[in-house]
Amino acid sequence: MEEFKYTPLNLERPAIRLLSLHPGNDDMMISCELFQAEFHQRENMLPYEALSYTWGSSELSDIIHVNGCHLGITHNLYSALVDLRYQDRQRVLWIDAVCIDQKNDKERGHQVGQMGNIYEEADRVIFRLGSGTNETDLFMESLQRLQKESIRHACRAWSRQDGRWKDLWYSFRPILEEYDDELANLQQEGLREILQRPWFRRVWILQEVAFAKAGTLSCGTKSVSVSLFGLTPLLLGITPDAHCQSVFDIMPSPWRKSTWWSESRSLYRLLLKFGSSEATDPRDLVYALRGISSDLAGKCDDPLFPDYEKPLEKLIYDVIQHIYEFDVTYILKEAPRLSSIREVVSNFPRLETDICRYLAEMSLPDHMERILNKYKIPVSQDMIKVAALYDKEGKVVNVLLRCSGGQLKIDDEVLLCAAANLNGAKEVFEAFWYHQNQLIITEEILIATAKNLGSGHSAMCFLLSLKTQVYRIAPISEAITWNTPASSREEIIRMLLLQKDYRNDTIPEVLTAASEIQDYKLQKEIITTLLQQKDYRNTTIPDVLTAAAKIQNHELQREIITTLLQQKDYRNDAIPEVLTAASKIQDYNLQKEVITTLLQQKDCRTTTIPDVFTATAKIQHQDLQKLIITTLLQQKGSSNNIISEVITAAINNRDFALKTLIMKTLLEQKGSSNNIISEAITTAVNIRDFDLQVEILKMLLQRTEFMAAAAEVQGFNLQTKIKAITATDGIQDSDLQIKIIKVPIKQKGNNANILLEAITTAAKIQDFSLKNKTIKSLLKQKGNSPDVISEFITAAGKTQDPFIKREIIENLLKQKSNSNDTISKGLTIATNIQPFGLMMIKDFVRKNPGFEISRDAVIVAMKNWPGNTDSLQVLCRYFPSLNPGRKQIG
Repeated sequence: MEEFKYTPLNLERPAIRLLSLHPGNDDMMISCELFQAEFHQRENMLPYEALSYTWGSSELSDIIHVNGCHLGITHNLYSALVDLRYQDRQRVLWIDAVCIDQKNDKERGHQVGQMGNIYEEADRVIFRLGSGTNETDLFMESLQRLQKESIRHACRAWSRQDGRWKDLWYSFRPILEEYDDELANLQQEGLREILQRPWFRRVWILQEVAFAKAGTLSCGTKSVSVSLFGLTPLLLGITPDAHCQSVFDIMPSPWRKSTWWSESRSLYRLLLKFGSSEATDPRDLVYALRGISSDLAGKCDDPLFPDYEKPLEKLIYDVIQHIYEFDVTYILKEAPRLSSIREVVSNFPRLETDICRYLAEMSLPDHMERILNKYKIPVSQDMIKVAALYDKEGKVVNVLLRCSGGQLKIDDEVLLCAAANLNGAKEVFEAFWYHQNQLIITEEILIATAKNLGSGHSAMCFLLSLKTQVYRIAPISEAITWNTPASSREEIIRMLLLQKDYRNDTIPEVLTAASEIQDYKLQKEIITTLLQQKDYRNTTIPDVLTAAAKIQNHELQREIITTLLQQKDYRNDAIPEVLTAASKIQDYNLQKEVITTLLQQKDCRTTTIPDVFTATAKIQHQDLQKLIITTLLQQKGSSNNIISEVITAAINNRDFALKTLIMKTLLEQKGSSNNIISEAITTAVNIRDFDLQVEILKMLLQRTEFMAAAAEVQGFNLQTKIKAITATDGIQDSDLQIKIIKVPIKQKGNNANILLEAITTAAKIQDFSLKNKTIKSLLKQKGNSPDVISEFITAAGKTQDPFIKREIIENLLKQKSNSNDTISKGLTIATNIQPFGLMMIKDFVRKNPGFEISRDAVIVAMKNWPGNTDSLQVLCRYFPSLNPGRKQIG
């Protein structure tokens, strides 16, 4: 036998197929005939019944004969056909698995689109619940007897809750007495089994039940009208779940019109109610519910018309767009991916929040109101929060508040969202105020609004105008300082200060805020009110001084500080802090008064010197700086540790002028002590700051104690320091320069090398006459000791500087007291001085005719400077007496 092949339907017409089930007994093969019919020829169509059942396993495990060919069907359908087949006559049925070519997606879509008509036009719908059990059989038999008993009474007008139904139910119990006391339990168990059948979970049964004019409940071999089926949970004391109860509600019965069926059945509401139903194809969740929805049923041109060639992702997009009535591409792009209709349903709250945000950003309040009212969407806290954050005009927020029926909670979380609204904070707050009229605007909300870079200013002005409470000035003024223009900032601070209740604010906070006000009269009024309300006992002087210094009007500034000095003393305030604060006062006399009072009241001995100097550097007036330094030195004493600490602190201070002033003041006050001078010298020569070094040395060199103190300082290589100083004329006084250069000699004695080093230093002096004067003065230091002179000459000969050699040798040759040997050595050195040597020898011979050069001295000199053979030739030319011993000398 061949496999059955479907003849195509005319998809342009309302065509369907019907199945004629041939009679037979249980042992016979199921045989049937499939034929086409059209709804527009209804008067010519055979009456038919539509089957509502569950497919169960999708495996086509059983075979039936259709039009002489074999067709595979599921086992569930095969069992149903066996139970439904009459033995003596044919039965015309519509069964989806057979009447629709399941392999043809276009036909499936066409037939699913007519599903409502198919079930509505059927004479009766058979609700097949599967095979029977003892319990279900007893339940079905009880329902049959209730049906028979009800025919005898005019019960169509009875409500479900009418007590007479129970009387009828119990009236036939004696007939079922074989079950004894177990009857009620067995009936309940039978109903529970039926309610747990997969049939109740199928999404398609909703359409099949809803459109049925009449229905038969079929379970196993038992069948009964469904008209009273909905009573059984009440009669047996069983509460079905919401899904099953919704199915009971729409079954053909006298009570269908009083259930949810008569209410709005938008696809949105149906998805909320039945979105967890089961379907073999996930798209059927939409297609099945579409057929009973009030906003789509009967339409053939909408995007949700059954189309099994459409991808699920596209169907999801179409569903969301249909519900919310605008292009949701942007929203779905930003949201997490939705992969099923069930996910769409579970994500309705999130989608509605996202849509609310979009409509708020686009300022589309009418659209927002339309979808809220159409679907009776409850306004959530998340929706009001996103609207508060993004609504530009406050109109969407207004819609949400109106549609919520007063159920929304306008808490701090919502108000903080409004405070952060960059484009419409004021408008949103106005909407809240209009609907609530008792907003609690906390300090946190006001600060958040102040930090709003976009619309914070206008919102702040509105909130402050409400005067719901008195706010602390400091945190709010601080919040607006960094992001609000000066003119706008003044307006807000003015509103804050006009509260005129400063009990929760400190004096410095109010003064700082008042300094923003340009209106002198208002500023004075605020400060006067402040000083009347507050006293200074609970504040610190530095804080008040710092704040007062910001007041531009000196009259007001003086009034504040005068009042402060009258009420406070400095016992609890640190000197550096007060000095730092006082440095900000522009009025010199007022600044001096503050500092003088401080120094009179406070003892500097308990404060650290570096901190005082750091604060002193901020004072612009040098006489006040000197007053502070003098007072500090007087109170600290003259111990070596204190002096060292003062000098170290001075050196480490960044202000050069102050460093110099400290050292000058220190030497003026304490300079008569050698240990202070020595400490100053030691510190000065070891610092890296060249300019400060020069200044300190200048000051030290003025002291008569300098030379004695310098001689005592260990490792004091002053001439090294002076090289740099003299090279730049750092010290202009010639006597001071000579004094400095002689310091090493004073320290280390009349040593030839030391003397030579001093002369080398003197040679760096740029002033020529001063340079000569210094070197001559140094050469006088060498004394007349032959040994010292000999050493000195030897050291001079080794120096690389020809100028120094010249100065030394010229001076040596001019001194008559020197011995022949000394002069001979000098002349020998002169031969190597270029370009002055030859000139020096000629000049000497001219001035000293007949001088006999010492051959021994020449020998010594030549040994000290080996390789100078040219020197011998020069000497022999001018001193013929050397020629006889020339070979020996060489």
